[in-house]
Amino acid sequence: MNNLFSLMTAFAETTANPSTSPAPDAPGGLFGLGTTGTLIIYVVVIIALFYFMFFRPQKKKEKEKRDMLSSMKKGDKITTIGGISGKIAQIKDDTVVIEVSSMGSDKVKIEIQRWAIGTIDKASDEIVEKKDDAAEE
Repeated sequence: MNNLFSLMTAFAETTANPSTSPAPDAPGGLFGLGTTGTLIIYVVVIIALFYFMFFRPQKKKEKEKRDMLSSMKKGDKITTIGGISGKIAQIKDDTVVIEVSSMGSDKVKIEIQRWAIGTIDKASDEIVEKKDDAAEE
């Protein structure tokens, strides 16, 4: 970060006082490219850093979420981004109907948007099968 600041300071000084800058045909800068070539290289490097630090990980998370939402099935336990937990009762195009347990034995059905699903846990059938397997042993 300190090198970047000193580079910017040196660039500002040379543009403010052109009499001290090297002649246009004199080689200088990074790899003998001159100040303009050096500046272009730094801009390209910064853009590449932004891509690999911000955009690429974001796209990876979006792909994982899209795969998660496409793999849901009836009976899966989910948690919404608002913290509501329930079991999928019905899947529609853009919405999902979930069953939420209330205080009594009644089940409450809530229709939510697909984008509101935060996590998908294992299906309740798989959990019951594992409990049955453990009971048999």
